[in-house]
Amino acid sequence: MTLSPSWRKVAFDDAITRQVSWFRDFPGFIDQAMQEIAAGRPMHRGRVTPISFVPADVLTKIQHGVMDGSRERLPPTPIVPIFAARDRELYHALRGGQKWAGREDMLALVAEEAKNLPRWADIPDVLWLMEKSPRQLILAKPIDTAHYMTVVILLNAKEGRKSEVLNWVQIFEIGTRTTMTHLVLLRGQWKSP
Repeated sequence: MTLSPSWRKVAFDDAITRQVSWFRDFPGFIDQAMQEIAAGRPMHRGRVTPISFVPADVLTKIQHGVMDGSRERLPPTPIVPIFAARDRELYHALRGGQKWAGREDMLALVAEEAKNLPRWADIPDVLWLMEKSPRQLILAKPIDTAHYMTVVILLNAKEGRKSEVLNWVQIFEIGTRTTMTHLVLLRGQWKSP
């Protein structure tokens, strides 16, 4: 994050394109969680799984507060460039987490789509959105003509009592453009209705 913007972009683009080998373990983590949930024995082990990097252009917009052409107040510290998940939140999300319409019918699709999360930065139709307060990054991937699978990521949060700061996946949900109108679009384009 201390590199010049041009060098920072080169580093992030390389990291996202190469997909560091530990990101490849994420689909297996989802499969194991789904098997344990189906067996009625989800095992929270306190594991942390890195998922992917936030693209450099999205980080720059957040860091410099340029959202929708207006300037927002800068966050107090640089945004960490990687996001991860703790097993506790993933189990909660994969069991359905919060209540949303049609949840039971969509859980299998959500689990399959979640496996692809490490590659979402490279998918052109994935939207990168921002919730201003609290500061959350939301990724939204179209799953049909009306719905998006959304991933809510809490920015620069501490892990438990430890001092490590990271961006943590909180929940997977199903949304529509209507349910996301309050979010600031950082990257991507809305589908035509």
